Amino acid sequence: MNSSTRIPAKRYVELLPEKGHPSEIPFGWYFVAYSDELEFSEIRVISCFWQEWVLFRDECGSVGMIDPYCPHLGAHIGFGGKVDGEMVRCPFHAWGFDSSGYCRDVPYAKKMPPILKKGPVLKYLPVIECNKIIWAWYHPGAVAPIWNVDNFPETMSNNWIEYEKVEFEISTSIQDIVENSIDYSHLKYVHGHTSTLLGETRQDGIYRHVNIGADVQVIDREGKPDSCHYSIELIQKGPGQHTIRYRRETELLMMFLMTPVTNEKTILRFAFTHEKYPEGSYEHKSVKEFMLEKLGSHGNLNGVHADIPIWNNKIYRKKPLLCEGDGPIMPYRSWFKQFYDGGS
Repeated sequence: MNSSTRIPAKRYVELLPEKGHPSEIPFGWYFVAYSDELEFSEIRVISCFWQEWVLFRDECGSVGMIDPYCPHLGAHIGFGGKVDGEMVRCPFHAWGFDSSGYCRDVPYAKKMPPILKKGPVLKYLPVIECNKIIWAWYHPGAVAPIWNVDNFPETMSNNWIEYEKVEFEISTSIQDIVENSIDYSHLKYVHGHTSTLLGETRQDGIYRHVNIGADVQVIDREGKPDSCHYSIELIQKGPGQHTIRYRRETELLMMFLMTPVTNEKTILRFAFTHEKYPEGSYEHKSVKEFMLEKLGSHGNLNGVHADIPIWNNKIYRKKPLLCEGDGPIMPYRSWFKQFYDGGS
């Protein structure tokens, strides 16, 4: 390359590839913990939405999520802090803060600083518990929640198992991860499906519905090859709540849970539940094999472990070169834009 054809240094920087959607985390409700993993009076430090947070459950059982650094002299409340009633106290001077970021007590002060009465002095996130999951509302402009988290009765039913949980760290954005749900052609080349899985996508406000199905070959109760209908039903509400039902010989419900750490780092969790079947029964064996397919491999089918190296090493193409059979990727991206503060 001679000097006349070299790319100027500034232009070269502009051409560097971006991993995931650039610069932003979409607003919405996101998983931050399983309810059964946060005890009464427990404090945890978690990383998401560009920073560390203090997640705590007070003595009454309510959950709070606040900025970790005390506004007094900057101590980290997550290291040595203690729950006291409905407050969490800083380990340095025992200032007490509630889940709305208000300082409610300075134990040694004869008179509280007037600013403490005017409003919150710590950033906080709205938190709710639903489906045995703790969800936090993130919005870069600190806008209050615009919608609620949907409830799925199976997650609370005594006739369905407790969650079987797995977790992965992915080096891309949540938008890129979820794009797989309408990338129908990759199901054959990445996941090994020999049947053509046809899909339909419907977008309705903040909801997105995806239905995929095909007739597939299975081994029946007598150990003989048989065919049955295989369907995948995905319900997405906002960017962070995804519930997927897989139906074949049995039904498997998966909570597809993503927590954005940054725009290029996501913690992905699968929480599986299904009806309780007798140990060793055909149904029990079938549903456990179903879970294996979604994770690693079972027979000729590959699960999320086949996606991860692709996600970790791909870039985000703003204007991808598409062809017939790729699925509605650009309509999906247009729908997703509504969850960015600037609509980008």
